Amino acid sequence: MALFCKVCRDASPDTTRSDYTIAFLSFFVTLVGTFLWQLVVFFVHQLKANRVKVNKKQNGIWHANMVILRNSGSPISLAWETFRAWLSWRESASDTLGTFVLLVVSLSIAGIIAVASILTAKVRITESPVGLLRSTSCGPWSFSNFASASQKVFNDTVTAANYASVCYYGSSDPNVCSTQFVQTRINWTSTSDVACPFEDSICRASPYRMDTGLLDTRSTLGLNSRDQDRLFYRRITTCAPLHTAGFEQEYTQTVNNGTRDYMYDHWFFGPTNVTNYTWSYNEEAIYDQSGYQLT
Repeated sequence: MALFCKVCRDASPDTTRSDYTIAFLSFFVTLVGTFLWQLVVFFVHQLKANRVKVNKKQNGIWHANMVILRNSGSPISLAWETFRAWLSWRESASDTLGTFVLLVVSLSIAGIIAVASILTAKVRITESPVGLLRSTSCGPWSFSNFASASQKVFNDTVTAANYASVCYYGSSDPNVCSTQFVQTRINWTSTSDVACPFEDSICRASPYRMDTGLLDTRSTLGLNSRDQDRLFYRRITTCAPLHTAGFEQEYTQTVNNGTRDYMYDHWFFGPTNVTNYTWSYNEEAIYDQSGYQLT
């Protein structure tokens, strides 16, 4: 089994495609806003017309507002024309409240359309092509046989070694270091002269401790998950040169019906949850194209 970070990362939309999506959404919001505005001015026009009493004369600003409503192309133009009409008829205007209502409605609609257009940019809030997906391409790797799984681990080891040589110790090529993972590198702190993780007599020199602190599984490790499914992971590793005399034992495993022997070195510094030895190293790993192992 292997984590699915790389699968989801490759399935993420590229920036060019997302730019087209944002441009379309902005156009779509503007188009919807135009039709919404036509419905609003038609409704207001009919409402004002139906409220007029029979045989009652209306003043000039009322007629001006009705003409503006009938011919308005946008909320901003209606607000401007309504304000100009009020300036022209302000001395004799008796429909100041109606004019104020038209200004509020038109400016409110204009503000809503503008905010909606701006918020379309929230579809992509970063220049990075990494994004959350709901895709059948995301999930753990599964293999039909052990050979395929071993080959996958070996390929990942080679990729990791190349990445480390370029991005950690080399020239940090942006084409390599900025396109594979969410974070180019994971920061950590180090502490020297810490306590020996085993009995003091086993450590040959002062141990060295590395601590990542809390890592966000989504923003740091790139796991495709929702907010409520995120985890925070912390790794503390202590390294120390050890006295191996008396703690090492060779082990031979015969496979393929007795035609192949695998040589292992087992170290017994304390049992684990599944074995009575601490670590095992396969001496044939260099010939079998095995992945990364500690020696």
